[in-house]
Amino acid sequence: MNFDIDNKIEFICGLSSIIICISLFIYNIVKRNKPFLEAFMEMLKDVFATVPIVISFIFGSVFLTSSVSGESDRIKSAMSTMVENTNTSSDDKPVFLDISGNYPILEPDSGYQYELKQLCDGKVETCWAEGIDGNGIGAEIKFYNNEDNIEKVHAIYINNGNCRNEDMFYKNAHVKQIKLEFSGRTNKIVDFEYEFEKNKAYRIDLSNNTNKGYVETSFVKITVIDVYDGTKWDDLSISDIWFE
Repeated sequence: MNFDIDNKIEFICGLSSIIICISLFIYNIVKRNKPFLEAFMEMLKDVFATVPIVISFIFGSVFLTSSVSGESDRIKSAMSTMVENTNTSSDDKPVFLDISGNYPILEPDSGYQYELKQLCDGKVETCWAEGIDGNGIGAEIKFYNNEDNIEKVHAIYINNGNCRNEDMFYKNAHVKQIKLEFSGRTNKIVDFEYEFEKNKAYRIDLSNNTNKGYVETSFVKITVIDVYDGTKWDDLSISDIWFE
């Protein structure tokens, strides 16, 4: 029996017990045909009336509390696949010293820059955007070290598109599918959803790519295979990329 089914059973049992508790309480008040306070005081003295009410209330409370607690744990577990872009530092966080791309960047406009280094600034309000004709299919971005500096990469996080706001996200092109390549000849194809979530990043898990649970590499190369076209502009944008 999986967790979701257990959780639903606990909730149903708890809710049923509370309903029984309330029904017994109302029944014992009404049947006495007296003012509420007088009927209530009389019911308290009746052990055969109060004990079932108390027992059903206790069972209901226990089951509902367990259900809510389990649901909270489930939600936290589900949300862990999509994390907020806090980009916190860590001593063992993979670090790539250089970044390069095969396409020219988009020219600055309205005070906004679109340089490659903005992929690593931890700010979803800034982004990299390519500046060639077309929607950016074939664009390559490479994070790399020298061959002697090997990093252990467990996961890659990507804030896809221009995440300054929802309007800019849909007006500009954003990634639909990419190919990841690593120095150990490992590669991975990744698909992205169309929807906008400003402060969320796609987590690309690499633990299944090798029996070690991570990829050892001196570079990470991203090649854009397909894109979602923008509703107004064809400039392909990515807001942030970081590694775990």
